[in-house]
Amino acid sequence: MSSCYGRIWLLLILLSLPLAAHETRPAYLEIQQVSEDIYDFTFRQPQIGGRFLGLTVVSACDVQGEEAHQVTPSTLESSWRADCQGLSIEDARLGIAGLDRTLIDTLVHLSFLNGNTMDRILTPRAWRFEPAATHAIDFLPAYFILGLEHLLLGLDHLAFLLVLLYLIRNYKTLIIAVTSFTVAHSITLGLAAFELLKVPQKPVEAVIALSILVVAWEVTRAHRQPDKRPLILVYPWCLTFVFGLLHGLGFASALAEIGLPEDSSLWALALFNLGIEAGQLLVILALLLSVALLRFAGSPQLRYAWLHQIPVYVIGGLAGYWFIDRTSGILLGL
Repeated sequence: MSSCYGRIWLLLILLSLPLAAHETRPAYLEIQQVSEDIYDFTFRQPQIGGRFLGLTVVSACDVQGEEAHQVTPSTLESSWRADCQGLSIEDARLGIAGLDRTLIDTLVHLSFLNGNTMDRILTPRAWRFEPAATHAIDFLPAYFILGLEHLLLGLDHLAFLLVLLYLIRNYKTLIIAVTSFTVAHSITLGLAAFELLKVPQKPVEAVIALSILVVAWEVTRAHRQPDKRPLILVYPWCLTFVFGLLHGLGFASALAEIGLPEDSSLWALALFNLGIEAGQLLVILALLLSVALLRFAGSPQLRYAWLHQIPVYVIGGLAGYWFIDRTSGILLGL
């Protein structure tokens, strides 16, 4: 079974390297109807690599007055009022110019005078609002998709989960550990999303990298000292609960950059969290199924036992690099 995990791990690392370059922080456009023809726009775009993306909202509506801008360390927020002159917002050829040059999505949330709301996700390939077309968002709410994307494309969270699965082979212990991790990150995600808990993002990201390094070290220690059980196996729910609290703050930082719609914040938070859980389950099921298939196919054992540990050292090395890079950024004020 160890050799199966080693092969799958090598494949996952190769597949995940391109994901490190995929920016998972989406932009967010909120549109609120003020009167029959008047709409208030608020647009937040993330800062990537120390610069903003230069995205602009385009439509057939006429901007009234001056736009207001607010810059934070991670986002650029713009707001304005527009007159659509008899056009409904769905027919105003709304789009995000420049989105096709990026790797990010944009969540669009519309609130109408009658109390109805509508959500859409604009992508680099489909950067204009096309209400007549069939959208994935018609079947899956936008925040669920964003949560799913954040888990599957968030390399550090994915790495932690995969190392955990590499270490825990007992199904009962695995269920306990994953359940504890899920409960914990749901708690801090909810507290941080509603600003009941405020923690600086950069230290959280550094500690998340450290958590991956700790679990990777536990895997290698279990291999070097098979007579000593790793602490995470002795206290599976306790340690994964602590790590889950940290990762929940990481999930919350991504959610904070797009915000929660005022009219349905609890629903949006629940969907975002469910998206994370769905991504987590997909990763676990895919790995366990792959192991079962390799064992069924009679995958040969590795000649040298230490070879199946190579992926753990690779991911541990990446986590060490992330920790040093993020910590140095904090100390140098970057």
